[in-house]
Amino acid sequence: MTDLIYPNLFLFLYDLRQSLGESKEDLEKNRKIFASKLPENLRNSLFQLDSVIETEYLELLIQHKEDFRDNFPYEGYYYPVRINDTYGLLIAASFPNNKTHYSTNSIAQLKSQIEAKLKDSSDKIQKGNLGQTWLILAELPNNKNPEEIAKQCCETLNVGYNWEEDLQGQGKLLRGRIFELRQYDIIMSEKIDFSPSATPPTIEQIQKNNHLIISLYPNEQTAKKSAEFNFSLLRLFCFRHKILWAYSQSRYLKELLKKSAIEIQEYIQTIQKYQSPSLNLKPLQEILVKSQTTLYNYSIKIRDFESQIRTIEINLLNYQRRLDRIREKATSKTLENILPEKIPSPISQLSKLARNREDIYAILANLITAMGVTTDLKFFEKFHQEISEKYLLQMQKDYGNINPNFKLLEDLINSIRGITEIEQAESDRNFQELVAIIGVGLGAGAGIASMSGHFPYVTDTTRASHHPVGSFLSKYSVPEPWLAPGISIILSLILSISGMMGVKLWWYIAKKWEQHSRR
Repeated sequence: MTDLIYPNLFLFLYDLRQSLGESKEDLEKNRKIFASKLPENLRNSLFQLDSVIETEYLELLIQHKEDFRDNFPYEGYYYPVRINDTYGLLIAASFPNNKTHYSTNSIAQLKSQIEAKLKDSSDKIQKGNLGQTWLILAELPNNKNPEEIAKQCCETLNVGYNWEEDLQGQGKLLRGRIFELRQYDIIMSEKIDFSPSATPPTIEQIQKNNHLIISLYPNEQTAKKSAEFNFSLLRLFCFRHKILWAYSQSRYLKELLKKSAIEIQEYIQTIQKYQSPSLNLKPLQEILVKSQTTLYNYSIKIRDFESQIRTIEINLLNYQRRLDRIREKATSKTLENILPEKIPSPISQLSKLARNREDIYAILANLITAMGVTTDLKFFEKFHQEISEKYLLQMQKDYGNINPNFKLLEDLINSIRGITEIEQAESDRNFQELVAIIGVGLGAGAGIASMSGHFPYVTDTTRASHHPVGSFLSKYSVPEPWLAPGISIILSLILSISGMMGVKLWWYIAKKWEQHSRR
């Protein structure tokens, strides 16, 4: 069946240019990934204009877009841009505009042309690492059911949609009918390695994100004017995919933070085992080192999680603003189609009467509604509402649940550090006491040794052999010349040990008395 006139197929691709914390080397790597989606003759000059630090919208080609030159009879072009911190690419494919009627199967042919342009050296079709959107635009012959044709186009595109389940909504623009289909799910598996040293998964391993728009128009005039909205849609879909990308990143970060939370509980359970009078500092010091590493990684992940919330909030605001501008533009274009061409622009005329821009479009919208022509883009607003009430709310609750663990870990580290410092100080003091006791004992022994020269048995060998200690040494065949020095050494050791024990006893009594006095 020949149900389409001048069918067009567009693919909106988005790649991250540079995220927070990425280096110049990362930027060059991201540029290379994006450039690989364009012909080689465009790659060398693709980023000559991309030298500004911040820009809202920048066309990367000097001639704005590059037409296909090697796929006759198909027509098409590349249109690469930079949108803030994101690279966007619009690839278009169509048949010649000669009023020929085509079947819905022609959409598959256009898709093959676009995908052939995106194949890399290994024959793999490249995708945008932030997301992508397909857009089918065509004129319908008279008396054709737009919804039935849209359903056939969806099936022909063959990207896995189920019309009844994936149809998100439909609306009206310039007398045409628009249908939106979406598939979005978090498909992250437990098989993914969530350890800190593991390589992060790709976006395809975290989420499933397919998006399709089908626009069908009653005549050539409205279809052409609708194509002018593509450059506004390029921005709108960019904000959309960044929102979903940020949400998927938050799901991955949440899993990492859950792993860290388990480690924190293990630290707490371990330290409870060492709550005894005889603390072993080594296990506590090991926990302290590990927990400090966990705290560092946890703080980075929390910061990244909070950054994803900010990303969604900013892009959700930009999404709504862009949608408002599209609606205003649609109102103006609709009125241009209704009024004769020789009448001056209604906006320029109304600007002389209305107080501000909002008043102008309110007047135009009321006029168009009164004439029975409506612009209905509520299905686009449904996305805004869903993100606000579901995804963003979920992230905020998750943040509220995981943030207290950061404070808990800080308190744990401070507690361990305090315990180890106290125990180390106590250990140092005990060591000093031991050194003092040994010093006193050795001093006593040295004093005895110095006095031993005045005793007769030290100088008289005969007397030395009759001394109890000398007699003991003689039994073990100690020569007589060594008896006197041996007696002196043994007596010195005995007195040194006795002195140390006496000092230790005195020290113990003094400490007990001090503790009793403090009560």
